[in-house]
Amino acid sequence: MFWSWAPRARFYRQLGGLVRSGLALDVALPLAGDAAGGDYRARSRAWGLGCARGRPLAEQLEGEPPTVRALVLAGERTGRLPEVCETIADLTDQARQVRSALLNRLWYPGLLLHAVLILPGLPGLVQGTTSMAGFLAGPVILWALIGSAFVAWRLGLESGLLARIALFGPIRFLTLPLLGHRLCLVAGAAHAAGFLHRQALDLAAEACGNRHLAAAVHAAALDLEVHRLSGMADALAQAGFDPTTVALVRSGEVGGRLTDSLAHAARHNRERFAIRIDLTVRIGSGLLYGLIALLVAMTVIRMYMGLYSSVLTLAETE
Repeated sequence: MFWSWAPRARFYRQLGGLVRSGLALDVALPLAGDAAGGDYRARSRAWGLGCARGRPLAEQLEGEPPTVRALVLAGERTGRLPEVCETIADLTDQARQVRSALLNRLWYPGLLLHAVLILPGLPGLVQGTTSMAGFLAGPVILWALIGSAFVAWRLGLESGLLARIALFGPIRFLTLPLLGHRLCLVAGAAHAAGFLHRQALDLAAEACGNRHLAAAVHAAALDLEVHRLSGMADALAQAGFDPTTVALVRSGEVGGRLTDSLAHAARHNRERFAIRIDLTVRIGSGLLYGLIALLVAMTVIRMYMGLYSSVLTLAETE
């Protein structure tokens, strides 16, 4: 959830520092949970008890995102858990920054739109020809639409329809770099941990966050295992990733530096996502400002027409 991002970043940053200092996981986990606060305080104690009994940490992270679980699994396998925890904290902080940028860009035009929707009913309310319900009809409709969109989003998320839409047409332009970043990041960590190519792709597919893309990656990983494909780059190309990502991975396979190339591909996709989300928000806020200007103009014209008709009526009666 959005509200758990700050505690998550604090928890993994603290955990990485404590493990790097030499503390065992069963000791470091409760300390990191106390520093993070929230749900992590209680959950980290349970995780610490599990680690003390010999359970890997990655097996206990049921409430964490798939990307986090996959990275922790790779970190435990390679003995690089502190570095992985820092990566998780950095990714969470970057997501928080993107969310803050979106809210900062959209809250003001949203507030203006809310105010503008009140304006059409203002003349009638002043003149006594419009009820309070009519005056508030515009904002009520706006919030009803927002609520309906939220419900549709939740239903689409549960049914898988949203995952399919995310890979369709112009929406794919925005979502594919984000999914590619997650997949390449986890695949690189898994490869560094000694996973075979199919195992690395399967783990990355589960962590990418889109069930339809995950199915395509699983199918490509199977083709790779039975030698219908020659390498991980071909598997990513078959799954539908962009040519630049495929070329970066292919160069790593040819040069024997696949882990580094996957990390480079992850950074490439993260930068593409940041650029595209910024462009999308700029276009969206511009359209919103245009809608606001249109509504203001229509309200002003309506007010002047009402005033003009009142003047004509008064002139005719005299």
